[in-house]
Amino acid sequence: MSQEKNEMFESEWSKEREREKQLASGLDTAEKALKVESEELQKSKSELICLYNEVHNLPGESESKDHFLIACDLLQRENSELETKILNLNEPNFGKHKFKAQKEEREEL
Repeated sequence: MSQEKNEMFESEWSKEREREKQLASGLDTAEKALKVESEELQKSKSELICLYNEVHNLPGESESKDHFLIACDLLQRENSELETKILNLNEPNFGKHKFKAQKEEREEL
C-alpha cells in the first residue's frame, strides 16, 4: 500500500513539474512579446513627438495646425493608455520570481 501511494505521489509530482515547465515557457514567450511591443511603442512615441514638433513649427493656417495638433494629442493619450496597459501586464513578473523560488524549494525536497 505504501508503494502504491509513493508511485501515485511520484506520478502527480511528475505531472506538476511538466505543467510548471509549460507555464514557465509560456510566461517567457509572453515576456518576449511584451518587450517587443514595448520597444515598438517607444519608437512610435518618438516618431509622434517628432511629427508633433514639425507640425507645430509649420508655417501656415492655424486651423490646419490645430487639426493636426488635436489629432496628435489624441494619439498621445492613446499611447499613454497603451503604456499603462504594458506596465500592468509587466507587473505580474514579480509573481514569476516567487514561482521560481517555490519551484526551487520543491526540487530541493
